[in-house]
Amino acid sequence: GKTLVARKLAHCIGMEYAFMSGGDVGPLGPDAVTQIHNLFTWAKFCRKGVLLFIDEAEAFLGDRSTNMMDENAHNALNALLYNTGSERT
Repeated sequence: GKTLVARKLAHCIGMEYAFMSGGDVGPLGPDAVTQIHNLFTWAKFCRKGVLLFIDEAEAFLGDRSTNMMDENAHNALNALLYNTGSERT
C-alpha cells in the first residue's frame, strides 16, 4: 500500500520516483555511505525532482541515543541526514 501510494503521488505531482529498502543498507557495510551520496547526487540532477520512498527505514534509522547502532549504520544515517539537511553528530 505505502509503496504504491508513494509511486502514484510522485506521478501525480510530476516527480521521478525512487525506491530504497532500509534493509538493504546494512549489507552494504561501509559502502552504504557512498551509495547514499550517489543516490542523492543522481536525484539533484533530475529535472523534475525525486520522491524517495524508503521502505523499512527503521532498519537503519534506529535510535542513535541508545548506542545500539554499529558504526556503519551510524555513518549511513548521517549520510542520509546530511543529504536531507539535518546532519547531527
